[in-house]
Amino acid sequence: MQIYICKNLISLKENFKRFKLSKLFEECALKKELKINPILFSGVFYIIAGCYGLILTILLATNLIPFYLLHALALIIGFQILRKRKWAANISLFLFPLMFIFSISTLWYYLGGGINVSLSINILNLTLIFYAAFALISAFLIIASWKEFK
Repeated sequence: MQIYICKNLISLKENFKRFKLSKLFEECALKKELKINPILFSGVFYIIAGCYGLILTILLATNLIPFYLLHALALIIGFQILRKRKWAANISLFLFPLMFIFSISTLWYYLGGGINVSLSINILNLTLIFYAAFALISAFLIIASWKEFK
């Protein structure tokens, strides 16, 4: 099996040489640099956070209308941040503390009874921690790339 894979990799590299793409292949394979656009990161985060918050609100607290509004607005703002709208950046900075408090308060509620051994609750807690951390990172990235918004 390993010999077959190695032969395929060798033939793949020979094909790249034949089509004069070996330089491009080597640059991509050797550097492995990941350049993250701050606006792209923030926009995608707000879209994912909006979907996550809507699903979490539907599952855990169906009668809390402000959470629906918060996450629906986050979803809309995420798409507008990707389009580099300045008003969306302003609203996202307004939403940041609300989203941060939402995640921390929900996390505090589920940790209030102590550490739980349930896998589903621990996964929920972990996602809430990531939610809070990425909300903080996203706010700083929007502030850092403020001049790029129209």
